[in-house]
Amino acid sequence: MLFSVSTGILRWLFGVGTDEIPADAEVHATWSHWPHSWRVFVALFVFVGLAWLVWRLYCAEAIALTTQRRRWLAGLRIAVVLLLFVTALGPAISYTQQRVLRPVVVVLRDSSQSMATVDVTASSPTDSATPPRRSRAAVINHWLSEPPHDWRLRLQGRSQLRVFDFARAVAPVEPQSSESGEALPVTSWPPVSPNGAGTNLHRALSEAMSERMLAAVVLFTDGQHTDHGTGSNELEQLARRARAQNTPWLIVGLGDPHPPRNLEVSEVHADAQVWKDDPFEIRAVVKNTGLDASGIRLELIEQTWDPRGESPAAERVLETREVELPEGGRLTLSFSHTPTAAGRFAYTVRASPLEGEANTDDNQPLAPAEVKVLDDKARVLLISGGPHWEYRFVSRLLEREASIDLSCWLQTLDPNRAQEGDTPIAHLPRTREDLLKYDVVLLLDPDPADFDEAWMQLLTEFVGEHAGGLLYMAGPTHTTRFLSDARTRRLATLLPVRLADVAATEVSRLLESPEREWPLAVVESQLDHPVLRFEESTAASLDAWRRLPGIIWSFPVLGAVPTARPLLEHSDPALSQLSGPRPLLVAGHFGAGRTLFAGFAETWRWRQVGHNAEFFNRYWVQVSRFLIEGRAVEGQRRGIMETDRRRYEIGDRITVVAQLNDARYQPLDLSEVTAQWSAPGREPVPITLRPTPQQPGRFEATLTADSLGRNDIRINLPETSETGPKVEATFSVAPPSSETLRSWQEETLLRDLAEVSGGRYFSATEIAELPGAVPDRKQTVIVEGRPQPVWDTGRWLLLIVGLLTAEWALRKRWKLP
Repeated sequence: MLFSVSTGILRWLFGVGTDEIPADAEVHATWSHWPHSWRVFVALFVFVGLAWLVWRLYCAEAIALTTQRRRWLAGLRIAVVLLLFVTALGPAISYTQQRVLRPVVVVLRDSSQSMATVDVTASSPTDSATPPRRSRAAVINHWLSEPPHDWRLRLQGRSQLRVFDFARAVAPVEPQSSESGEALPVTSWPPVSPNGAGTNLHRALSEAMSERMLAAVVLFTDGQHTDHGTGSNELEQLARRARAQNTPWLIVGLGDPHPPRNLEVSEVHADAQVWKDDPFEIRAVVKNTGLDASGIRLELIEQTWDPRGESPAAERVLETREVELPEGGRLTLSFSHTPTAAGRFAYTVRASPLEGEANTDDNQPLAPAEVKVLDDKARVLLISGGPHWEYRFVSRLLEREASIDLSCWLQTLDPNRAQEGDTPIAHLPRTREDLLKYDVVLLLDPDPADFDEAWMQLLTEFVGEHAGGLLYMAGPTHTTRFLSDARTRRLATLLPVRLADVAATEVSRLLESPEREWPLAVVESQLDHPVLRFEESTAASLDAWRRLPGIIWSFPVLGAVPTARPLLEHSDPALSQLSGPRPLLVAGHFGAGRTLFAGFAETWRWRQVGHNAEFFNRYWVQVSRFLIEGRAVEGQRRGIMETDRRRYEIGDRITVVAQLNDARYQPLDLSEVTAQWSAPGREPVPITLRPTPQQPGRFEATLTADSLGRNDIRINLPETSETGPKVEATFSVAPPSSETLRSWQEETLLRDLAEVSGGRYFSATEIAELPGAVPDRKQTVIVEGRPQPVWDTGRWLLLIVGLLTAEWALRKRWKLP
């Protein structure tokens, strides 16, 4: 029960505070404990009964008084009873206020990599304040982050705007404030940064639909949806749900809806290490989309690094070539170059711009192919336990290889005959000085009879401390004895595989049937490894490996060590173990050096495949060069650092592995190592590498690729001078292929989604019409304030006490007890 009352009367009459009551509120008096239904009659009956009882008492008590005086005394007592009765009912004041609730409009801004595209046809408004060509992200920023436009003022006047950026995930965007920290009179938001590695439209729209009091969803996007878990059907179902909830999608389509007309040099590749006066290949991939490219002019460019190796100091054009590339074509070109000087170089291929190109920034790859040209020949020591086919063909190949200085030690050769090789030796190197002359040691099923513990210790230091390369090829003749002999079994600690008990291994080997040939199983995830890369594309390399003859005999091992990389595996399922198929070729590290384990000795059979034994030759040259890279700085090296790949896409995980030594070339013993990660357009970022358990001197870190172009990681080792050898790794980062393969606007999809949801599609030139399409969902609600008690005040109590005092005074005056 309530009735209107003036706040001034309440303040004057009862002293009730009204400061908390809004000025535009309507104030009412109310009862906190007002009875309902039949209790009203009971309350009235009680009050009337009490009033009648008071009157009867005064009538009986004050017989000598006049009727007028009895009425005064009874009236005062009944007034006190009335006030107490009213107090029991809880008199209070309350207020009601009308509030207008503005609906929520969610604005979704696409922040994926495709939004960095600059379209030839202006995808921004055509007003004079807007430049004719902007990236799609810049168009969004123009409307939401720069000085306010009339459409934004109208939109904010009728709704609450909540802005989210989305790519693979969705993140809220807080409004900008002034420099003093105060809110701006017209809301604006920080610019959107198009760096997302993918686009999940379904997730963004689903989260937007979960907002309360939602009137509409405004979506700025080019329509690319790269999430493989949801497709157009799921998006359409979500749009139907939006229509059922009367929440339209207002979609602003950005970008050219037609496939771009573009010429792109997407990739350039070359070996990381070559030799002076030795020709090598530089390969580039050129793509043509929508252009009539009858004559494409390409330039092969060499960039020379400055002496400090920080950045390219100069460039020169090595070759100019014109090629024919039809519309929609893709061409892999091969350039040959013979370096005449040692040092660090970078090679790239640049295409001359064509008329009508959508983007000329990709006419040259983001990162060049970096090549280190070595002056000296690599010294290789080849040790074989017998004159088998493997030894014969490998020794002849490496002896002819211009970049290798080969020395052979055939253990079964008559002492009166000279050993083979470019630099023949008269005895097996047994001193540190003799062995450290070499960069790589190749052990082809060696006989343990010529080795002792001292030589194995020397080999351990050669690999672990001086970054020497080691290949051990198992064979059916000596391997079991070599790995079990007390003098030579230390070799097992250097290998990147886990060996079983030697006795059990021998039994297993005897039980295996060597009559059947099993195809080689290539670990496809490792096809970019330098040893396996026969062709530029992984598909072509895989096809080449599948053409090679299989194996008949292999040495049983339990598996690769945790940090090693299996490259080839046995295809016989009967030889698989809990850890997976039997490894045949495994690459790893021991200390500062690289190691390879080959569990078979039949590569000589590969000579029958390809032109002039090309795959056999390429395999062994690549094996040698892979192992040689560990000695590229010649024994002064304090360690090596590698990433699991040389090329990444935005968002990929990068594994960095470093094997480091201290100033005495002992494994570095530190709780962590700090490195600097440098990338284009930003300051170097410090990263921390942690020790690998049970791997002395080995440190690892995991990063996320987030900066396009050439990236460098350099470790700051203690006691390393500025001019001394540096421990560093280089890799390149490209935009996500899922975002760049289809960069045009999916206008049909966006129009369909807008129509199904009950909304509308807008081009960037129609965005001024958007506020009028937002439904008016304002709601007027009555807000009731918290009741404030009237009786719990001093004036109310004073009134009761005053009535009782007046009654007492009259009783005394009229001589009543």
